[in-house]
Amino acid sequence: MGSESKKEMSAEAQEALAAVQMSDLRKKINSASWNDNMENLMKIWGEKAAGLRFMHDNASGSWKTFSNTLTLWSICITTVASGASLIAASIDGEEAKNIVLYITGGVGIVSSLLQSLKKFYNAEEKSADHNAVARQFGSFYRYMTLQMNLTREDRLPSDQLSEQSLKEYERLQQEAPPLGGAQIELFRKTFADSEQAVPDICEKKFNIKVYRPPKYVPAKEVEVTKLKRSSSPLLFDKSQIEIEIDSSSNSSEPPSLH
Repeated sequence: MGSESKKEMSAEAQEALAAVQMSDLRKKINSASWNDNMENLMKIWGEKAAGLRFMHDNASGSWKTFSNTLTLWSICITTVASGASLIAASIDGEEAKNIVLYITGGVGIVSSLLQSLKKFYNAEEKSADHNAVARQFGSFYRYMTLQMNLTREDRLPSDQLSEQSLKEYERLQQEAPPLGGAQIELFRKTFADSEQAVPDICEKKFNIKVYRPPKYVPAKEVEVTKLKRSSSPLLFDKSQIEIEIDSSSNSSEPPSLH
C-alpha cells in the first residue's frame, strides 16, 4: 500500500489495519512457541485430570451412599424405639413391661452408636469435598481439551498455558482429599486397555521422560543409506558412466554421475 493511499485512509481505518496486523503477528508468535513435546505434555495433564475426576466422583458417591445408609438405619431404629416406648406404657404386667423397656433401651443405644459413627466418619462432608474437587478436575480437563483442539495460532502461547495449567493442577492436587485403594483399583480395571495418561496415584512405575530435540538427517544421507541396504545389486554399463572432476572446485558435493 503506497504512502498516498495511507494518507487517504482515515484514522479509524489505520487503527483497524494495525489491529489486524498485530493479530496476525501474535498468531505467528503463538504458533512458533509450540512444538510436539509441549502439546503432548498438555495432553497428559488434561488426561490425568480426567482420571482424577473419575476417581473423586466415585469416592463422592461411595461416601454419599455410606452416609445415607447410616441415616436410614438411624431413622428406622429411632422409630422402632419410639413405638416400643408407647407399647411399654400400655402394658400392665411388670415383667413384660421391663422386657419392653430393656429392648427400647438397647435400640436407643444402637441408634446413638449409628449417630456417633456418622459424626466420626463425617461422610456427608467428605462426599461434598470429593464432589467439589471432581467438578474442578472436570473443568480443568475441559479447558485443556478446548485449548489443544485449537490451532497453534489461535491457542494461548505455550509458556503462558503451561504456567497457568501447572499452577491450577498443583492447586487441585493440594486441595483434593485423599483417595482410597478402592478408587485406584476401579480406575485400573476400568481403563486397563486405555492409552490415556494415568494419574500419578495410579502409577506402578515412576519414570520421567526427558525431552530430546528431534534429530534432523539430511535427505542425501537417507538416500545413501537406502542404497546401501538395497538387496538388489546396481548394474551399470561402463560405457554409460562418466565422472566429472573439477580440480578447481572446493565444493563438498560428490562428483556427478552421467
